[in-house]
Amino acid sequence: MKIIYTTDLYGNHTKYDRLVEAATEFHVDLVINGGDMFPKNIDLHKQDIFIRNELHKHFERFEQIGIHYLCCPGNDDLRIFDELFQQECGHFKYVYSKVSRLTGFALNNYLQVNLLQSEIPVSFQTYRYT
Repeated sequence: MKIIYTTDLYGNHTKYDRLVEAATEFHVDLVINGGDMFPKNIDLHKQDIFIRNELHKHFERFEQIGIHYLCCPGNDDLRIFDELFQQECGHFKYVYSKVSRLTGFALNNYLQVNLLQSEIPVSFQTYRYT
């Protein structure tokens, strides 16, 4: 299983486009977006507009190419939009959302991914895509 992990896209269209390109180029099975998905350089109370419009389009692209997408909001993504975010994710077969405010994690040669209610140990290599 090939996985791309990303975070801190902050609603940047170029970064979201590059993520789709990288996922396609590397023929990945799963993209994990670890949070800070929504823009923070705007009025933060307008993040819902990004979720409804831009994030929806982003999810559509992954749906069309058949790559699974696991995502959760981060600390810079306003909690008041968690329900809207989950509703938006629910429109897609290949998009899985987890609204969970994490306080810490650990990596030790293996990354434990809890996907679809099962623990899957995944060995990993790190690549930098620029």
